[in-house]
Amino acid sequence: HSHITTPKMSSPHVLIIGAGMSGLTLAQQLKKNNISFTVFERDLNNDSRSQGWALSLFGEAYDLMKTLMPSELGPVEQTSHLLPLELPPQFSFYDITRPDFRVGVIADDTLKVVRANRRRMRDWLMQNIDVKFNKRLLRVEEHGDKVTAYFEDGTLATGDFLVSAEGTRSVVRKHLLQGQDVMKPLPIGSIFGEISLSGDDFSQQLTLSHSNYIVMDPRLGSDQQTAIFCALNRVSPDGKTGYYYYIL
Repeated sequence: HSHITTPKMSSPHVLIIGAGMSGLTLAQQLKKNNISFTVFERDLNNDSRSQGWALSLFGEAYDLMKTLMPSELGPVEQTSHLLPLELPPQFSFYDITRPDFRVGVIADDTLKVVRANRRRMRDWLMQNIDVKFNKRLLRVEEHGDKVTAYFEDGTLATGDFLVSAEGTRSVVRKHLLQGQDVMKPLPIGSIFGEISLSGDDFSQQLTLSHSNYIVMDPRLGSDQQTAIFCALNRVSPDGKTGYYYYIL
């Protein structure tokens, strides 16, 4: 018997641009499968700017975080915006013309949902990942089977694959589309606010909905529609204060 051996392919190296939810989720999957990667983030550090408020995980997204992420991260439920309160996520809709009317959903055994606080979610996903901060991408060059990323600080990185996980202002997208801007802003104006509530005020909000609610006026047409979105961002460690955000 003669043996024919195939040369072992060297593991590809993946450049991930952006240390947000998608970039870090990919990084954890690559790490779990022993595939080489580096994550680059434009922010100076982990606390440079707000991470937004919340992210709802349900269906396939919940299953991915629950079953396919590395076990050493711990349960995804620890990212819940409701902790330390032992309440299930709840989403409600109100009709301003019918004060007693409410529809919505609440998480239970048949509807698995984690309403994740985005800061907690990002910290959960960043475990065991060496993110390279202060790496603002300037341009991308492809040469043969390799791709090189050039950063504002004068450094560069070369890999076999480059993944854009850098949001709406993506430098990579502009490179791929040769400068075209395909992002179309929605004709919507929004007013944002934040407030902390405790005591009876906090309790009342929880009776309206644990997670978030929307109030609309069905008498208005779509081009005149105004809606209030109110949501709980996080709860104080002692469980007595709720930090809310609202959007008009």
